[in-house]
Amino acid sequence: MAKPTTTASKSSTAPKIPAATPAASAPAAAPVASGFVLEDSVPLPAVVRTGGKASNYPLASMNVNQSFLVATSAPASISDPAERAKALGEENRRVSNRLSGVVRRFKKTDASKSFAIRTVDGGVRVWRTA
Repeated sequence: MAKPTTTASKSSTAPKIPAATPAASAPAAAPVASGFVLEDSVPLPAVVRTGGKASNYPLASMNVNQSFLVATSAPASISDPAERAKALGEENRRVSNRLSGVVRRFKKTDASKSFAIRTVDGGVRVWRTA
């Protein structure tokens, strides 16, 4: 960034800042001691969001009372029924948390839509409720 235009005399080492002209109603830029220039009425650019990758879930295209299932299952390597049930419960919780985050981020773009997430037989289901 360029420093403000200054004039220096031989007796002083501090830069002198030129005075504003009386014809100007308000100065467009005002240099400050730190060397930065404070500017008035500079338009703020619009936020540009790249958006990242598209969602894997059909939230945007859902109508009210429609739903989709995210299937879950316990690993086949677990043979003990109690351990399989525990692993399936952990998988359902993990998927439900992931879907909750997806819905929360989606609602930032379209707050008029509401969703419900429930664990059901076979996985986790998401309904559009409004």
